[in-house]
Amino acid sequence: MTTSEWEQLPDEALVRLFQARRQGDDRAFAALFRRHHHAVWRLCYRFAQQPADTEDLVQDVFLRVYRGLDQFEGRSSFSTWLYRVTLSTGQNAIRSRRRRPVTDDADLDDLAERLTDGSSAEGSVLGEVPAEQLAQALEALAPDALAILCLRDVEGLPYGELAERLGIGVSAAKMRVQRARQALLNAYHSKARRQPEAAGDPKPTRRLLAGIGPVVPGSTV
Repeated sequence: MTTSEWEQLPDEALVRLFQARRQGDDRAFAALFRRHHHAVWRLCYRFAQQPADTEDLVQDVFLRVYRGLDQFEGRSSFSTWLYRVTLSTGQNAIRSRRRRPVTDDADLDDLAERLTDGSSAEGSVLGEVPAEQLAQALEALAPDALAILCLRDVEGLPYGELAERLGIGVSAAKMRVQRARQALLNAYHSKARRQPEAAGDPKPTRRLLAGIGPVVPGSTV
């Protein structure tokens, strides 16, 4: 089978061929790698924010996929499973980075700029918030909340696709996004309250972050 013929096979067929492969025959996995590398790289960059670190994270993702693919049972699509592995790997990387002494905040500063540059639907509102303060709020977020914000508010994933990638219902996906946004709002205001106020400065007003406001029962935003 030529490389072109491998590329034309659907994910499910490539997974079956990989699981039934002879020792040393990784052509099916190579085809999966080429097909999904770019999407995995983009998501890993949201966590790593540096090209070199991103490449290391991508290698970790595909190494985990290679080692676990024989046990993949197909209860979800391969792309959904791959997305979960990528999210898990990225979240672990964030936890590991936070346990080390902080030497460079450029990653969160860059993410804050991405959230405020107007490139997403929420960017115009986030633009009211200083990127430095937003970066501090992002630093306080749990890795899973940070991942949700990256997927929804930076990548712009529709709720249906977000739900599919996470293996949950659309309503649950909307709830997770709302909780992550609320966590960001709480972290931002917590940081803002700790900032010393100059004499005569007006008191900070409550602003919306990425469309975040008070949680409204039944809200689907």
